[in-house]
Amino acid sequence: MALIIKNDDFWTDIDQDDFLTTFPVPSNYKPAQVTQQLAAAMVKANYDLTPIKTALLAANYLDFDSYVSSNESAYVDEKDTRVFMYITAVYSMAKIKILNLSPAIGRSIDAKTVAEPDAKMASDLLENYKFAIAYIFNRLNLAQNPTISAENNSAITCTLI
Repeated sequence: MALIIKNDDFWTDIDQDDFLTTFPVPSNYKPAQVTQQLAAAMVKANYDLTPIKTALLAANYLDFDSYVSSNESAYVDEKDTRVFMYITAVYSMAKIKILNLSPAIGRSIDAKTVAEPDAKMASDLLENYKFAIAYIFNRLNLAQNPTISAENNSAITCTLI
């Protein structure tokens, strides 16, 4: 049975099993830890996309899915690209968070051997996250101030184009 992490009533729910298929995690990571990091990543993505939510609610859309179903787009893997990119943003940020915590969760491997590939992967995942968030802004014709990082929670501001 799939573990679905319920989002707020606006954004798409997240499927933990799909995440684990897409981004395998170290075997010593407990399911509750994965759930925690996915939920934290979801909160970060939701926060960074607050201007989108505000604009769509002001335009009388009840949620992101109602906007998506009313406005055609391309599809990837049978998902609307905007939904796909939201999920990509959440998964990428969750994997960054897991990589940052993994050495502290019982790894008995040489720290340098683990740190270098993990740092490169985290950097690539952060680029995925930034691109996914920017893609959603772009598809809704909003400009953003791209001040996103894994370390800070600075708001993204947007203006109508």
